[in-house]
Amino acid sequence: MINDRGSIKWSSLMLPEHVEMLRELWQEDTHQTMPIIDEQKAEEMNAVIQKAYKEKILVRITYYATPRFHTVLGCISNIDILNSCLTVDVDKEGSKTLSYRQLLDIQME
Repeated sequence: MINDRGSIKWSSLMLPEHVEMLRELWQEDTHQTMPIIDEQKAEEMNAVIQKAYKEKILVRITYYATPRFHTVLGCISNIDILNSCLTVDVDKEGSKTLSYRQLLDIQME
């Protein structure tokens, strides 16, 4: 197996602008795009949201916040239909408000 240090060995020969551009390129590689949620998935998530809210069940929510996916574990404390968002009580972070458009998946724990 080849033990290569990648671009580190060439960094002394690169201009600072080149190093900065490489760092930006590496960060862009980790960016994820928002997938499109179909109607059936949206209905399933809505049913889970309603049940978890009524019965105060712990849920794991996967959501998209630019530029990547995030996961939060908590209990749904509020559903705001007018603003299309819900509030999740998280132990360490307090509460987190998420828009319906950000939601990718919801699972009951």
